[in-house]
Amino acid sequence: MASLERQRLEIIKEVQKTEETLPLIDRMMQTTFVLRRQEVVTNRPPVRDILERWPALHLESQVYAEFQRITNQNLPNIFYEELDRHTLCLMTLYRQRASKTGKTSDALADILMIHDLQVEDSDEPDVGDAPVAILIVISDDTEKPIHFKPI
Repeated sequence: MASLERQRLEIIKEVQKTEETLPLIDRMMQTTFVLRRQEVVTNRPPVRDILERWPALHLESQVYAEFQRITNQNLPNIFYEELDRHTLCLMTLYRQRASKTGKTSDALADILMIHDLQVEDSDEPDVGDAPVAILIVISDDTEKPIHFKPI
């Protein structure tokens, strides 16, 4: 455990540098995970204390890596999946809110109208496998869908 504590101190030094070495920090955080886990499970410290002892957890890449180490899941993927799952409910809430407010509701209503038009006319060609696509916007003061053409 003493060697893990020395590595923890090295992590602190590395994070304090103006140009930290992210791969080095990642390796040391991976190695010291056992110590962090023991501290959290045994002592149940407040988040403030954990972040003070492990400042690398202020780095976005380390938050993702720590989530991966704990859950064996990719945090951004899970976040976006859940956001997609709740989008319709969120849009319903935004619509309700928009109907009760002033100027903000107009801008929000415009955004939601554009979204609705895109959803209604989602007959764009499948370009999922195309390495490159050209975006063509047709604008003659009428609302028309945006089309993608594979190259």
